[in-house]
Amino acid sequence: MSKIFIPAFVALTGCATLPAAAPQPGDAEIRLALSAAEASLRQLVLDVRDDAAVPDYAGSLARLDEARVTVATQAVLGSATYGAVRTAERALLGVTLKVCADGVEKMAAGGRADAQGYAQGQLGFSCLVPLSLFAVR
Repeated sequence: MSKIFIPAFVALTGCATLPAAAPQPGDAEIRLALSAAEASLRQLVLDVRDDAAVPDYAGSLARLDEARVTVATQAVLGSATYGAVRTAERALLGVTLKVCADGVEKMAAGGRADAQGYAQGQLGFSCLVPLSLFAVR
């Protein structure tokens, strides 16, 4: 299992680059779902920082769930044509989306001060940066 996730993690951290692969079926749908989830999370972070705004935790969770379903569906539909790198990328993307959803649930369960601390720290590192890298890829 570490052989699958370590190269993908290295690629995400910028230590290595993956060759540009030919577009696969479902890539456009995944990018669209990821863009919506990332935008929703960025707005959530802004709303948590602003005392006058009301954070939309449910909306962010809905976008993350939609992205997770899209990734899982496209992974199943395209599993025969994906190589090892693409399969590992899809698996890592699914894990990243789960970590993001868990973070949003943690923010919703805690108070505003806890949510602000989490949004300014761990959420950016564990969620927003990897989603940005996936969206660019």
